[in-house]
Amino acid sequence: MRKGKIVGACDKLVTWFKPKKCPKGLSKDEFDTLPPTVTVREIYYYIAIPGFRTQLVSLITTFLDTKTYSTLEIVGLYGQRWDV
Repeated sequence: MRKGKIVGACDKLVTWFKPKKCPKGLSKDEFDTLPPTVTVREIYYYIAIPGFRTQLVSLITTFLDTKTYSTLEIVGLYGQRWDV
């Protein structure tokens, strides 16, 4: 959580840059179609379950608008995803 624009207590916007070399698993054509940068929202929070070690979770999303998509709402939906 060192770089980026802080938009909340556990929440920031980060710009990821396209690597200089094409990574394995992508064809050159696929790699060439990627944009030079992408802005993502990085949310981090702690999961504390009694009897288990507390874990830091880092969640990456392209939902950048903090007014439309609150941090708590995204974290809650991510938790529900794993309960399905």
